[in-house]
Amino acid sequence: MKYLLLSLMFGLFLQFTTHAQVKPKPLNIANKPAKFTNNNPLKTKTKTKPKDKKMGLGVLRRPESIENNDVANAYSSLDQESWETAIDQLDDFSESDPDAAFGLGFAYYQEGEIDNAIAAFEQAVELDPNNTDALFGLGLIYVEQDNYEKAEEKFIEVLSIDPEDAEAWYELAFLYLDSGYYEEASMFFENVLLINPDDPDAPYELSRLHAINGNTEAALSSLEMAFKNGFEDATFVLEDPDLEEVRSTETFAELMNMYFPD
Repeated sequence: MKYLLLSLMFGLFLQFTTHAQVKPKPLNIANKPAKFTNNNPLKTKTKTKPKDKKMGLGVLRRPESIENNDVANAYSSLDQESWETAIDQLDDFSESDPDAAFGLGFAYYQEGEIDNAIAAFEQAVELDPNNTDALFGLGLIYVEQDNYEKAEEKFIEVLSIDPEDAEAWYELAFLYLDSGYYEEASMFFENVLLINPDDPDAPYELSRLHAINGNTEAALSSLEMAFKNGFEDATFVLEDPDLEEVRSTETFAELMNMYFPD
């Protein structure tokens, strides 16, 4: 399937009062071709990989509720990083319980059994097509395998189910930034901030995008937002080649002195 129905939201929001919370507004479904197909190869990549702290299945996206007590106990093993124990506990339930299948996939991933992890996540989706946790897990695995076409497909599926999944927006934006689709990447990082205004990584990536496009002033503004939101990797900022021009400004030096005085 070369084309996907891309159900996305753009930076539209409603502000009912001066104190009202900003909520992102879901987009209408648009017939937009996917970026990563055999007929649409990668564009020129950025100089360095995006500062993608969110990538990888290091943190368990736990189901909101687990009905089976045995499966719930197995999740306690996952919390304790007892991967083999969790696999033994979940295996018997994974064919009929989507929570068990998802937990099994997570445990397999942590054990380095990637093919088994993919199979378990796929089983979770088969049992529950709206299982965004399993779809997200599949997307992250495909990113790690540099299979951007499949990763894109899974993140889009997540967002078609839950347009306010900030992590899925972030990972989709990462794919586009890393592959040179800067306009889409910028919109999607902006969506992250609509959902979570305190996110530190999205404004950092926006800073890099502005710098790549030659907009130093906007890059500095986004960089300051990243620092205010808690972006702490000063070394990465000082070494990031995409920020070379930004680092030559007095404003950059002032920001570094303010947020990283040591």
